[in-house]
Amino acid sequence: MPLLAERARSSHSRERANAIKALSKLKVSTAASALTGMLRDSRSEHRISALWALRQIGWWQLLTEVGRIAKSDDNLRVRRYALGVLKNVAELAQAHRAKVGA
Repeated sequence: MPLLAERARSSHSRERANAIKALSKLKVSTAASALTGMLRDSRSEHRISALWALRQIGWWQLLTEVGRIAKSDDNLRVRRYALGVLKNVAELAQAHRAKVGA
């Protein structure tokens, strides 16, 4: 656990995202704040990796933050990735409604 917590603060975006994903599976309470911090990181590659982790984990409580990124991030690549996450969530919700309504 301490090793994962250390890696959740790594300077390498993929290592950091994977550590946060692992912490979330272990139900560690600091994983959500670590992911939020990563979504707000000044480095674009960290924000993209955070969006990947969020998509993998499925923490849709952070969709407001994803929406903010999709709308106003300085990096076009990050905005596009965030928009892709939002579209994916919308498709999942639509599929769920169709399944429940059927």
